[in-house]
Amino acid sequence: MIPIEASGPKVVKNAHLVVFDTLRQTFYSIWIKEHCGKYRVRKASAARGRVWDERTWEFVSLDEAERFFNRRIREKTDPKRRSPRKYTLKHLLSKEGA
Repeated sequence: MIPIEASGPKVVKNAHLVVFDTLRQTFYSIWIKEHCGKYRVRKASAARGRVWDERTWEFVSLDEAERFFNRRIREKTDPKRRSPRKYTLKHLLSKEGA
């Protein structure tokens, strides 16, 4: 696993999902970070310790960001999803009050 900046005073929530039955050690990290009064949801997809894709979405409210964050986790962990990659939630961390 490679370290991804997903903690600190401005990170509101983060989650780490993994695919256990793969040799590629595939994982998906997603977090919400407060930035200049707005909220950014950032994700990183990786395999074999190398990040393959990073994306960021910006929202004006924490509520909107959390809805998007939760929807992405539901989509990735859905056992009926089309993709052969079936993620499992390894950890979900949330700052108090978030």
